[in-house]
Amino acid sequence: MGRAYTLEEKKKIRENLKKIAKAMFKGKGVKKARIEEITKAVGISLGGFYTFYKNKEDLFLDIINDIEKEMFNKLIQEAKTTEDSIEEYFRKVAYIMCEKINKNKMFMNKDSDVLKVINNSSVEDKKRALAEDLFVIEKIKSIWLERGCNIDAPAEKLLGVFRCITTIRSNAEMIGENVIDELTSHIIDKFVEVYINGSR
Repeated sequence: MGRAYTLEEKKKIRENLKKIAKAMFKGKGVKKARIEEITKAVGISLGGFYTFYKNKEDLFLDIINDIEKEMFNKLIQEAKTTEDSIEEYFRKVAYIMCEKINKNKMFMNKDSDVLKVINNSSVEDKKRALAEDLFVIEKIKSIWLERGCNIDAPAEKLLGVFRCITTIRSNAEMIGENVIDELTSHIIDKFVEVYINGSR
């Protein structure tokens, strides 16, 4: 059992845990990273780790949540200020998601088991993630409605397409790196054609 920490200590330690773990997950993947390595680098006991997280997968999901929040804030701000058409905006959204995955070795590392970790998360975590993602999609839809563009497609379908794209990108090695860009482009084109075109 770890010692009791002050609120300020907890905040600092949690940030350090995420920072150190993120670097390790990028380098060796979630599966091969060890909690003992993370706690040693942060300077806390193994017991202290469990003050903050149930396991390393729980820590990984917290890091993913931070990455998503940063990206979603960017997308919402872009919806408010962009001079692009609604079609070009949603193309940009899809490509921003692809770029985020391409640049983040934590997603691309073949040992990361990203999808496995997410799929094995608790029902409560999955419900929370779904609710947060749908809230962002609804927020983006409402911004575009205020700008005179009504998107008929429900948020669930839009989110489904985005998740499909990110799933494909994070499995580029399995699908084939020589075809992944072309496949992604076709999916994005079809997405815009079916769900976004005509949103006036």
